[in-house]
Amino acid sequence: MDYYCGGDLLTLLSKFEDRLPEDMAKFYISEMVLAIDSIHNLRYVHRDIKPDNVLLDADGHIRLADFGSCLRLCADGTVQSNVAVGTPDYISPEILRAMEDGQGRYGPECDWWSLGVCMYEMLYGETPFYAESLVETYGKIMNHKNCFDFPSDVEVTDSAKDLMKRLICSAEVRLGQNGIEDFKSHPWFIGVIWESITSQQAPYIPEVSSPTDTSNFDVDDNDIRQSDAQPPPHNPIFSGLHLPFVGFTFTQGSCLSDLGKIPRKVSIENNYSSSRDSTTTGSDQIDSLSRNAYERRICRLEDEKKELARRLGDSNRALQNMAHGPLNDKKQSSEPTNNANDSAEIGKLEEEIKKLSRKNEDPFLIELEAS
Repeated sequence: MDYYCGGDLLTLLSKFEDRLPEDMAKFYISEMVLAIDSIHNLRYVHRDIKPDNVLLDADGHIRLADFGSCLRLCADGTVQSNVAVGTPDYISPEILRAMEDGQGRYGPECDWWSLGVCMYEMLYGETPFYAESLVETYGKIMNHKNCFDFPSDVEVTDSAKDLMKRLICSAEVRLGQNGIEDFKSHPWFIGVIWESITSQQAPYIPEVSSPTDTSNFDVDDNDIRQSDAQPPPHNPIFSGLHLPFVGFTFTQGSCLSDLGKIPRKVSIENNYSSSRDSTTTGSDQIDSLSRNAYERRICRLEDEKKELARRLGDSNRALQNMAHGPLNDKKQSSEPTNNANDSAEIGKLEEEIKKLSRKNEDPFLIELEAS
């Protein structure tokens, strides 16, 4: 879904002290008529037309949003629903009636009712059936013939009042039965060039600093403070035990994601090389490590190196004793002996010497190989 940085009509109303000049309101109502008619031509009913759901793009033109309440029209041009969708102040009486009997059907004319309520709010600064309680609001909507009137302290043209009367009325006589043609022929829209209105300059151009500017949307600080969203957990202190893995990363496309196809020796050598290179490039991060843990790591490695040197010396001496002792005895006695066991033991000791030598040179390599 595209982002429109101009805010919404509700925010725009607040900038103009809740009432728009009539010519300005005519521009937005005209574009809303086009938007609603396009939905109806696609055989859908929006069912939640209100200023909050009318967004402004960077040029000030409207974009109808929030299609979560949309329903597909049946073959007879109606929908069946027993749920009171929409926002109470803008909901039409036929939707309320369908909720009451559970079998009611209604058509796209419910969107034209909501448009009339939006127009009333733009010109008078309040919705026509506002009440302190939801029950009272619904009661006024159902009794709209007696409850709908126009405040006398606001000057609005007679053609505008006539349009609102023909929108906020019974569904059977409501304007919009013939689509957009009903609006094109209404006196209030005289002068509107329907074919090019979307390319005309809008009466209000939102002030935006970038395509992602959010300054035109009102955000309630209480909503932010009461949000259930939790901040991401802080990473634990970098331990010295993590030092051999500084710089190691994993991505799905990496060759490391399929180790079964890579010779183990090559993988170990590459990891070792990456570890040494990344440790060098990450030297700036060492100062932030836990110094005590790092020093303990170094001491432990030094102790292991001393132990390896000792074991290496013992193995060399044992190998020399086994290699030279039996050999000299063999030469002196010139008797054939079966030294297969000695040869096997010598081979094991030679292999152990190689491993100990490698580990003595760099303990990190053996740790990587073992993992």
